[in-house]
Amino acid sequence: GTTVCRHCEVGQYQNASGQTACVSCPVGQFQAANGTTECTLCPTGQFRNHTGTTRCAQCALGQVQDNNGTTGCKECHVGQFQNASGTTQCVLCAPGRFQDVTNQTDCVLCTAGQFQPDSNTTACVDCEPGFYAAEPAASVCLECPEGHYCPTQALVHPLPCDAGFYCRRGSTTPAPTDCDAANTTQRPGNSTTTFVANCSGGTCIAGYHCPEASAVPTGAGPCPVGSYCPRGTPEPLTCADGDIAPVEGATECLPCPAGHYCNTTTRAAPCPETTCVP
Repeated sequence: GTTVCRHCEVGQYQNASGQTACVSCPVGQFQAANGTTECTLCPTGQFRNHTGTTRCAQCALGQVQDNNGTTGCKECHVGQFQNASGTTQCVLCAPGRFQDVTNQTDCVLCTAGQFQPDSNTTACVDCEPGFYAAEPAASVCLECPEGHYCPTQALVHPLPCDAGFYCRRGSTTPAPTDCDAANTTQRPGNSTTTFVANCSGGTCIAGYHCPEASAVPTGAGPCPVGSYCPRGTPEPLTCADGDIAPVEGATECLPCPAGHYCNTTTRAAPCPETTCVP
């Protein structure tokens, strides 16, 4: 016979007296000490799927466990991720990001030209015409800026409005004309915010010139002296020899008046007394 009893080894327990053997810790439990009467449940974020163990294993990246005493971990769902081991909850993908695969350690950025305003999503959305997204991970699309147009879905960079025209915010065409019908008093100004009419842009008004990427119907300003600007002028036009435009904002050139000579396009000079120009 024996004079002493033996302690149960680690990974085992015995909660009854007079026994001849110890019991292995069941799945989902562990015991790291000798001579114990019970095993300990695996804590949250950990698991054990075989018996007689001395410690539990941490949930892997992309997995979690929010219960004690479990034999496995839960995969993070689509729209979620987890980049740390041994955790209890998955993290929702933030706006501007998505995840369409389970058990992932990160979310995917929306590409430029796309956006996603919500969290916990599985895809991004293309920006609509009239809007753009220049950078990845956008949660909103930006309205096409004045002087530019955004003609297609998923646009990354706005395009400059055609010369001879002007584009308001949100324009989808390079040469809009729908503002042409607006009252003149509604259109000129130093910013498209002065517009009353709900339109996307129009033709440069007569007397002014509109280079590429113009934002208002007055474009870059009035036609300078010595040149003329009919409606839709991209750049000032120089008067022909013998014609003049003596004031800013001319829409056409004037013939040199009788009794004068015009050696520049900016003004007429009286003929000397000994000469005559009919």
